[in-house]
Amino acid sequence: MATKDEKVNKLIFSGLDPNEKIEKLKEMSASEISQTSDETLLRIYEECRENRDRFYIKSNRRVGNNWNSEIEFIYEYKGKAWLCLYVQSCSSDSSTCVSYREFMGGDKYYGYCRNIDKSFSYTNEERIEVIRCILMEYVYYTYFDKGERERKKRLAEISVPMKKVLNHYWNVHHMDIAYMHFPKEYHRYCDAKKAMCDYADKHLDELYGKPNEELESIYKKIFNDTF
Repeated sequence: MATKDEKVNKLIFSGLDPNEKIEKLKEMSASEISQTSDETLLRIYEECRENRDRFYIKSNRRVGNNWNSEIEFIYEYKGKAWLCLYVQSCSSDSSTCVSYREFMGGDKYYGYCRNIDKSFSYTNEERIEVIRCILMEYVYYTYFDKGERERKKRLAEISVPMKKVLNHYWNVHHMDIAYMHFPKEYHRYCDAKKAMCDYADKHLDELYGKPNEELESIYKKIFNDTF
């Protein structure tokens, strides 16, 4: 008979339709979610971190204690899964980290963020929703967000010659001085930069794969036409 942790693993790491995975994760009981192991979170981290040392939860999907804290990302430290939690006070905010095992230990988690001298806590129900959130984020990241990530990567590649053009015009027009003394000229520079970025975003498929020299020529024309 499969353990509850095996049930979680078989669900999120299976070939099941991703929409069904999300729905089944939403329906899973607190006791089932609570059996998620350290090893499961480490596997999620390894599969989703890419070239970073952490796996971020997308900002609009983060959950927390409905008071002053929410999950930011997970990472690995000395072979264990760790959570980074955002914490807010009346006038400031910061982050603090806790091992997954400590976070899930006991009937409730009490934390303290040294950077802002602020205490916070998570009930068992709130902790369960944090873990459910991480499991669901794995599904979103693996299936639903893949196209968005690939698009951002391609856009970053065609933006390299754009930055070269912008640096050139920044120096030619002494924009560091204009920023302080000639705000209208600086604003024209910003408008030209925005026009280049908007063009790159709108024509990504057309521009991707072109030589950098050709891209520079295109960006220069846009800059000159706008500036």
